[in-house]
Amino acid sequence: MSILWPDGLPNRDRLGNPILTAFGNMLRLPVLAADDTLSEAEKTVMAAGLLYGRLPDGLCAEDALREVLWFFCCGQEPAKSDEPSLFDFEQDAELIYASFWQAYGIDLAVQRVHWWAFCALFRALGKETAMGRVMRLRAADPAGLPAARRAELQKWQRLFALEKQPKKDDRRGDLLEYAQNRYRQAAEWAAGRKEEG
Repeated sequence: MSILWPDGLPNRDRLGNPILTAFGNMLRLPVLAADDTLSEAEKTVMAAGLLYGRLPDGLCAEDALREVLWFFCCGQEPAKSDEPSLFDFEQDAELIYASFWQAYGIDLAVQRVHWWAFCALFRALGKETAMGRVMRLRAADPAGLPAARRAELQKWQRLFALEKQPKKDDRRGDLLEYAQNRYRQAAEWAAGRKEEG
């Protein structure tokens, strides 16, 4: 599915169920997937709640989780990369907010922005925005710079460093791994139920 298709941005999952499309819901998903205080079942129910509000009748948890992942990844396969990430939605929230205001005049605290539109706009943020400048700073290689300039760059990189250095799309990868584990667990559970019956 393309953001430019005549039907526009999806407001239903691939199975036809209505979904909640606001970017704020999906921003919670990586944090939810990484929460070690929740059981896998709790994570699944809460992830489905972010996309559906409540699990639609007749939709099993595994299918709901598959649809959550599809929507989170904007209808694409999760990308894997060994490059370090240059942003973190949670840590860079204020920079992202300011950059959307600066680049697009969008007040993310007020306007309801579709998750896929949010992702496309985020990827297109220019180097002149606050987030663009910080991402360029994080990506800059101090090697080969004169000592004084290298020290200055490293000082700014430490100031704007991510608290933990996730790899690019690491949270998406974590989410994919979580979904795959969940599918495996559901299949084992279903197999056990068939043996009982």
